[in-house]
Amino acid sequence: MRAATDALQELEDATGASPKVLSQRLSEFVDAGLVSRRSYDEIPPHVEYEPTEKASALDPAFQFLYAWAHRYDVESETTERS
Repeated sequence: MRAATDALQELEDATGASPKVLSQRLSEFVDAGLVSRRSYDEIPPHVEYEPTEKASALDPAFQFLYAWAHRYDVESETTERS
């Protein structure tokens, strides 16, 4: 199993979010019932996040948006306008 810090670093790298912003967003997702949070009484502290059934229900919508963006090459159009 990867270390939790490695997984968080991957999220930071992929999103460009700071650790503070990432932590705030994860807390908001927990509050919204989209992810569950499990903390372990270990040193160093260890926390795991997992999508809930509510979040998994969004998979078809995300797949549709991904296909749409890929079809219309949305990322390229956005960077061309900059």
